[in-house]
Amino acid sequence: MRLSLANGYAFADFSFANALTSYIGCKLTIIDSVGKKAVGYIKAAGTGETLGSELRTGWNNQTWAEYETLDTTGSTINSAINTSGYGGACSNELGIVLGMLLKMRFNAALSSGTMPCLLLSETSTGGGQITYGTYPTSRPSAGANTVYASAETAALYAYFSNDTGVASNFAMSGVTLTQVLTPSATGVTIVSSLDGKIRNWTSIEAGFNYNDTAGYTYEIEGIMRKLILDRIKTRMETIRTTAGYNTNLGSNVAHWRLSPWEASNLPALSIRDATNEIAPDAFGKNENKAVVELIADCSNGKTTIDQAYQIIRDIYTALALEDATTVLNGLAREMNQIGEEIDMDQQEQTIARVIIRIEVLYDTARWAL
Repeated sequence: MRLSLANGYAFADFSFANALTSYIGCKLTIIDSVGKKAVGYIKAAGTGETLGSELRTGWNNQTWAEYETLDTTGSTINSAINTSGYGGACSNELGIVLGMLLKMRFNAALSSGTMPCLLLSETSTGGGQITYGTYPTSRPSAGANTVYASAETAALYAYFSNDTGVASNFAMSGVTLTQVLTPSATGVTIVSSLDGKIRNWTSIEAGFNYNDTAGYTYEIEGIMRKLILDRIKTRMETIRTTAGYNTNLGSNVAHWRLSPWEASNLPALSIRDATNEIAPDAFGKNENKAVVELIADCSNGKTTIDQAYQIIRDIYTALALEDATTVLNGLAREMNQIGEEIDMDQQEQTIARVIIRIEVLYDTARWAL
């Protein structure tokens, strides 16, 4: 999990699809391995990782723990050699903000001995390291490396270090260290309130682990029923002949439309969640069974009934895509057909109404919607 906890840059990115992006508007709680929490509201899905300017400007050989040879050119460590004592190559102090998500990339080459540890440290002597596991056992691999870490302090140094007496002859090229400004498409931006504008977390509990190697859990609170209806509506809007369907039903789709559709807008679809049955489970949550009605109107002259059948086929084809892997993008446990009705009316023109009913099974906390 990648967390940006800095004010103005808040986001969460689990790095796998659909974990968070289906829950726009919901309350997100990230919980570290000892129960400390960071809380915020999901504002929008990420559109692609963007990076700030370069933070690292050079490398210094530490006077208390010098490499016997340290040859650098700009961002590149051409050669760092250590045979006895400690060895440490330290960057400049990085101008950062508490909670900022950092991304460091580099290519490591080992000529002999042991690869150094990479530390992002609170001091120029390598103390208080926050990433790449436990010193001195966690070391980058030869070749390309990418490391993410959230800044736990407003003063940090990048540091390649070897323990005392550990022989090493290595080089590092293509070294960049930047702030991650926005999440990838698998992440979401975070705001402090439901209608918030500024990307801050609502609260970060004292002692929350910004880089928990033991992992995190998370909870999402929101109006699940509306999220499910929004997901179905979005899928129905894809019903277009240009997408391989039989009709253009997706051109006019509404949630709980009460007024009749204009004839010029047909075919058209209204979606409503008519009923919901609730039963408590054994784990303190509610099992919900919502009945959703998809009400389509169409008019196509003498072939109106044929278009009604095509609409039924199109709706079921679209719903099947939401039932193929994770049901409704993970919002529900199960989705089932109940049945359909067709009714015909002849006034100024022949109009057919199709009503398709499905049931959606999903879980919520007690007293939640």
